[in-house]
Amino acid sequence: MKKLILFALVSLSIISCRKDDESENKKSQFEGTWTLAKNQILNGKDNQVLFSNDNLECSYKRTCVFEGETISVTHFKDNYVGLPCTINNVENGKFTYDETSKKITFKFDSQMGQYSEAHLINLITTTEMQLIDSNYQYDYNQDGITDKYVMVFNK
Repeated sequence: MKKLILFALVSLSIISCRKDDESENKKSQFEGTWTLAKNQILNGKDNQVLFSNDNLECSYKRTCVFEGETISVTHFKDNYVGLPCTINNVENGKFTYDETSKKITFKFDSQMGQYSEAHLINLITTTEMQLIDSNYQYDYNQDGITDKYVMVFNK
């Protein structure tokens, strides 16, 4: 009987550790510094690229640093023509990720209060993350179907 109880306890601890490890691995896929590389518009019908811009102006550039459950987003601005971009502001917050719906939600504290935004993950690998902007509600190619605005980040 003691062996059976001991076996049950060991099995439970292994299972609970495995679940913690799986949860940790899901979070760790975001871990690190991600830099916005390009913006794209994908066809809402078949995901074909309708527009791609990898020559981003300073006002579009951003860097996201994921650490644990926190995120720090640095936004940039133009300084003067011909000079490198300068930091415009930094937002700090927390994020959650729902793997089932592939939705990542950011919560930030600002001078105006707390706000959140959610995006769908179109793709995430060890070196590339594609976020679908959930606020984009336009039909870029005018085919009657709302298209997708995608922010492509590289690590």
